[in-house]
Amino acid sequence: KQWYQRRVHGEVHKDSQYGVITWARLAEGNRPYTVLTIGDTKYISDERFAIEKPIRHDNWNLRIRNVELDDGGMYECQATTHPPQSIFVQLRVVAAYAEIVGTKDKVFNSGSRLQLICVLTLATSKPDYIFWYHNDRMINFDTNRGISVQEDESGSTLAMINVSVSDSGNYSCQPRDMRPDSVVVTILSERQAPDALQDKTTHTSGQASVQFKCA
Repeated sequence: KQWYQRRVHGEVHKDSQYGVITWARLAEGNRPYTVLTIGDTKYISDERFAIEKPIRHDNWNLRIRNVELDDGGMYECQATTHPPQSIFVQLRVVAAYAEIVGTKDKVFNSGSRLQLICVLTLATSKPDYIFWYHNDRMINFDTNRGISVQEDESGSTLAMINVSVSDSGNYSCQPRDMRPDSVVVTILSERQAPDALQDKTTHTSGQASVQFKCA
């Protein structure tokens, strides 16, 4: 199951005089032409697909929750005219992911400042949250450890002052509904090599659903 997507929208409009509206997914490869809904009745068992019962009769919404990569393709909104009239919508689903800038193994001197920058790639909108973990502990709010987290549209930056050997371990950036990323951090004690490298690379710059409207 692919759930690392963000929300996308599609809207289709058609005059209300056109009777029953049918939503279908066009054939592609080995997948056959599939009728999804007729009117406000659903014709597939997948619970992620639903027709939203219109408040107004000229507004018919197809909603897909928890969008997966396989949901991408061409969709058809057809009105029962003679001959039938259709509007087609191409849905493109991208797998958004987090990426911590720099090498996967980072080394810092004891007493120095640690900074990790997490960039969101292919995100169509900002996730509801971006959590940082040190091993199994979420540390966004551990201010007593000298930790601060700053977020913007491009991602999140974790900073920690006066690090010690106990701060070594796995650090992961985990946005909602996106593929996470992690790095291994090693903090050298004062007795170890004083010239150990600190990674200084910098970079500047959630359940997904899709809704189609047919009126």
